[in-house]
Amino acid sequence: SEDLTYYLSTGFSKETSVINWDNDGARQFTLRANFSFNGFEDLQIRFNTSMNRQEIDWLPQGDSWEGLLRNVATVFNDETDNQDGLVFEKDVEQFINTFNFSTNINYTPMDNFRHRLNLGMDWSNSHYVTMRPWGYFDDPQGTRTVDIENRRFLTLDYAASFSSGVPGLHRDFTSVLSFGGQYNATEDTGNRTDVQGFIGPGAKVLENGEEVTNYNEDYQGRKNGGFFLQEQLGWKNRAFLTAGIRADSHSDFGDDLEHDYFLQIYPKLQATYTLSDHSFWPAWWETSRVRAAFGESGEPPRPGESLVYWQASSLADENNLGFIIMNQGNPEIGPEITKEYEVGLDGSF
Repeated sequence: SEDLTYYLSTGFSKETSVINWDNDGARQFTLRANFSFNGFEDLQIRFNTSMNRQEIDWLPQGDSWEGLLRNVATVFNDETDNQDGLVFEKDVEQFINTFNFSTNINYTPMDNFRHRLNLGMDWSNSHYVTMRPWGYFDDPQGTRTVDIENRRFLTLDYAASFSSGVPGLHRDFTSVLSFGGQYNATEDTGNRTDVQGFIGPGAKVLENGEEVTNYNEDYQGRKNGGFFLQEQLGWKNRAFLTAGIRADSHSDFGDDLEHDYFLQIYPKLQATYTLSDHSFWPAWWETSRVRAAFGESGEPPRPGESLVYWQASSLADENNLGFIIMNQGNPEIGPEITKEYEVGLDGSF
């Protein structure tokens, strides 16, 4: 209908390599749905969603002990004793899921009063497995590696503007008041484990391994948000004076800094005057304006800079457990602030 429009699509693809083997290829499934609703005169709503899944199987290739190319090309004294098909027994698999969602809402209760709200999420997951079965030619005990990675990104922002005249002044003066806020959150997690030594053939999970040879976990999460307020005064649509502030907070700021200030305030001030709007301006010179501005902005510190963290370490000479300081940490760390001044003339011919 005119009030509701939609778009739907889906797809499936399958790829195989030049080597016709079961564990070498890829499959992909995609789904997308977009909706737009205009059922109310002053309100428009849009949704966008998409999902994607990839399943990938790799065959050991390249110039490595377990690579098919190396073992086929080496006629004598190769790693498989000329039984090149043994490399096919190793499984390298991965599947990746990706999901995206966003919505956009525009609300205009009056011609001079507008609202906009955006919400979005981007989420992905990767599951990677390498499996050398029990009895494998290069490692008879067998090994298994599992690497799982997750990533999530959320964003939310709202903005509004109100246009009007200036009370008590001539109608040549105009005002545009803008305000809004924003919030972002990212999270990355990862976990990898390697085991070796199986008791026999068959399907395996990590718990079936006799020995854990490696494990590590990664985590990184960041949040930031703030709000802005801006006022623009105009005169005859020729001269404009703009003043505003932005206030930000970030999860990587030090605790002491947050306790004292919590929000970092960044001001801005700008003045412009359009010379070409005057009648004396020559017609061959289309537009020209003079402009001056001042502003501040801030770059947050690197993740973890405000934290003290260390790593356990064995002291061989004393046979005791110790630690190594990995990062001293600064509880007062804040943003790197940049101030900028601008002045100039711009135009077109």
